[in-house]
Amino acid sequence: MRAVLPLFFFVLGTLTAYAQPANDNCTGAVSLSLSATCGTNVFTNIGATTSNIGTNNSPSCFNGGTTQRDVWFSFTTPADTRQVTITVKGVGNGPNTKAIVNPQIAIYRGTCTGLSQIGCVSAANGSSEVRLDATMLTPN
Repeated sequence: MRAVLPLFFFVLGTLTAYAQPANDNCTGAVSLSLSATCGTNVFTNIGATTSNIGTNNSPSCFNGGTTQRDVWFSFTTPADTRQVTITVKGVGNGPNTKAIVNPQIAIYRGTCTGLSQIGCVSAANGSSEVRLDATMLTPN
């Protein structure tokens, strides 16, 4: 019995190491508050899969127009906010000790079953940071 238990924990550990993040799909989007920063939260796309976001709804600026290892976040603007800046910065001390390279951001309006793209940006080749200024947003 002693030999079986370590093998079981090794297999279990291997399976959980490659689990998909909770926000792998639109329906599991992590809700963000609109503040100066997300604080010390570190998010990952390790284990994420490609999302099916509907026919003819792939991000317009993504390389090849496809999503790969995408993760989802959501926010609601306050009544007095029409503009937000979204920045993605890869950190070298993240979950796999490698910074994300060539991040991309697409911003949509609507629900998971009815998305409408309102902005898109791709980082410069080799960069680990990208910024999107979303303007003319509808409050709330």
